[in-house]
Amino acid sequence: MTQIPYGGKYDYLLWIKLIMIFSSIPVAVIGFRKQRKMLAALSLLMITGSFGLGEIYHKKKGIAKDPETKTESHEVAATDGKSLYEANCVLCHGSDGKLGMAGAKDLGTTLLDQAGIKEIIVHGKGAMPAAPVNDEQAMAIAEYVNSQIKGH
Repeated sequence: MTQIPYGGKYDYLLWIKLIMIFSSIPVAVIGFRKQRKMLAALSLLMITGSFGLGEIYHKKKGIAKDPETKTESHEVAATDGKSLYEANCVLCHGSDGKLGMAGAKDLGTTLLDQAGIKEIIVHGKGAMPAAPVNDEQAMAIAEYVNSQIKGH
């Protein structure tokens, strides 16, 4: 949801936040210079409260602070082995399984069966880390490697 963050019925929260921040600075200076703990505490409370007001402002306006980012493996259908392979394996193994970057094995000559390939995808082995996929996705990748890359 994209909205212009300023303008509307919740702008008073933004103004209160700005006033609290700018007034807390001189209150803190006076409090620390004159050794008045109450003023220093008030300044700290004002700064903390202004952060809370900012959160309330964003919630009421419906502004997403950090838009959700999806990794490539979550965007791909769980059973699409080729897309999952391209999203998670191509960098080291290459599109044909023979690239061998960073010690990656040649998938075209592997002696592993589908279950063995799945286990390595899920748990990793040697220099290869575990892939960020679930068991169903790992099986889809293993099926793709077995049918399209292995022996070709």
